[in-house]
Amino acid sequence: MPKRLVLAGAGHAHVALIAHLDRITGRGHEVTVIGPGDHHYYSGMGPGVLGGEYGPEEIRFPVREMTRAGGGRFVVDSVLRIDPTNKRLLLASGAEERYDVLSCNTGSRVPALPAHPNGACADEADGVFPVKPIENLVRARELLLESGRAGGVRVGVCGGGPAAVEVAANAWIAGRRGGGSCSVRVYAASGLLPGAPDRVRRLVSRVLGERAV
Repeated sequence: MPKRLVLAGAGHAHVALIAHLDRITGRGHEVTVIGPGDHHYYSGMGPGVLGGEYGPEEIRFPVREMTRAGGGRFVVDSVLRIDPTNKRLLLASGAEERYDVLSCNTGSRVPALPAHPNGACADEADGVFPVKPIENLVRARELLLESGRAGGVRVGVCGGGPAAVEVAANAWIAGRRGGGSCSVRVYAASGLLPGAPDRVRRLVSRVLGERAV
């Protein structure tokens, strides 16, 4: 008997499944993929986009196109709530999706940004860019280049983990490529790479220090 499979999210784990979707739809089952956009960007290469090592088109998978090619249905939306009793999903748009089998691969999210004293929420207009979704790094690069061409830019990176280190170094590169000066500061509650071996921390600190980060 045909079943309804819903993939909540089109992230890394689901991309491999979407690539072989015809094996499921070919047996008569219905497959719906719910994702925030037509493409899924590989987060491991995101900092490289910020620095200009890669173009956005080099680090993304056309998940919507892949889903359709495999005989599935793609819905641009996000899941707000799972109702397992009735086997249904409530989406951000207000729509519902019913399922027989559900797989979740929604990825990580940055918590909502705090509001300014005047009540406005911090966002890209203020130069604040959450790293997720990765597309934000494409827009951050554009701002860094513009600010560099205008004479200089100051960058603050919140966090001291591996991703923060890569973002800091690539932000410095992007700011310098604008032709102006670029200063980068990393703000980390537990220090730089707290879970890494001492030698790794020393090497990273040296590399960042050579760039005045």
